Amino acid sequence: MVEPTTQQLEVQQLLKRLNKPSIKSIKMRPSFYPSGLYDENGVASKMESSLIPQLWHQNGRCPEDTIPIRRTKKDDVLRASSVERYGKKSPGTIPNPTPYSQAFLEGHESPDGDIIDCVHISDQPAFDHPLLRNHTVQMRPSFHPLGLYDENKIASKMETESIPQIWHQNGRCPEDTIPIRRNKKDDVLRASSVERYGKKSHRTIPNPSSVDPNDFGVAHEQDDYKSTGCYDLKCPGFIQVNKEIALGASIYPISSYGGSQYEITLLAWKDPESGNWWLQYGNLSPLGYWPSSLFPYLTNGSVLVEWGGEIVNLNLNGLHTSTQMGSGHFPEERYGKASYIRNIQIVDQSNNLQAPQGIATFITGPDCYNMRSYRSGYFYHGGPGRNPNCP
Repeated sequence: MVEPTTQQLEVQQLLKRLNKPSIKSIKMRPSFYPSGLYDENGVASKMESSLIPQLWHQNGRCPEDTIPIRRTKKDDVLRASSVERYGKKSPGTIPNPTPYSQAFLEGHESPDGDIIDCVHISDQPAFDHPLLRNHTVQMRPSFHPLGLYDENKIASKMETESIPQIWHQNGRCPEDTIPIRRNKKDDVLRASSVERYGKKSHRTIPNPSSVDPNDFGVAHEQDDYKSTGCYDLKCPGFIQVNKEIALGASIYPISSYGGSQYEITLLAWKDPESGNWWLQYGNLSPLGYWPSSLFPYLTNGSVLVEWGGEIVNLNLNGLHTSTQMGSGHFPEERYGKASYIRNIQIVDQSNNLQAPQGIATFITGPDCYNMRSYRSGYFYHGGPGRNPNCP
């Protein structure tokens, strides 16, 4: 019998820590949506009419009162540069990635190798945060932004083609659960160390090209990357209430160069009643929220909103990274070939959707990645990374 190496033991210990129960009260919906988000016919009829599944849905769904959580796999951990770095976002140090209860109701294996666990909403990692120990889950926002679902707004036109996640092919999560992608060994090994797993960094991300560009995820940080921040549900913070979308799992189908084009619509806004920061994916019910207690400095709203793309360039051996942004093609190629962001809007203090004012562009390496404005609220962006003009 071969004795496990120190790294193998660290990986095993980390994977065990990713599972432990936490029981909290949850607010299932925001108190308000930004004014105009839905028309006079109401919210429910619009939100449930165009579900955006994930690939794992092909093999099942999560039941009521659960959420889907992608299960961490050994390969997830091993992809990190070290076990300590697996899943981490910040260049500083933060507590170990938050585990979730092993008492998941069911799991679905996605065709792409991911395992999605359907975890009860009250057992998700968010509630290990000290500020959320007695948190009541808000299942819906109190208000939606005004104007989102007016006739001339994008929401009435979006998702003409459903964009599922691949795991939907093998099932769905039941009510009162959320889907959580199980962490894999490769996920952890992509980090520079076990301690760094799950943390977000604006300076160093080992092996950035190994990250699946088709995954859908979220991230947060509270102190300019000093000691907080992580991706998806790998540390306490974001509270998920939606059972359809697994953070960190692939979306499908995806756009092809010169072929069919697919887009997703995202909305983030501050609930004027609870102060929670909600995230909505397409026409689905809200995906979840960041509790207001995590961001006391945003009590009066945000002063800056950014749209675009970012990569990490470690400049290894003096060479620029070959990591692509967007489709990997420059914006001059435009529709069908270049990645785009359109219909950008902000939610103002009165909970109304408005066109942003005072827009400025910021491009760090135009020979590597660039952007071109097409018309108001619509721009193309991206690039190949290393190329003859970007050595």
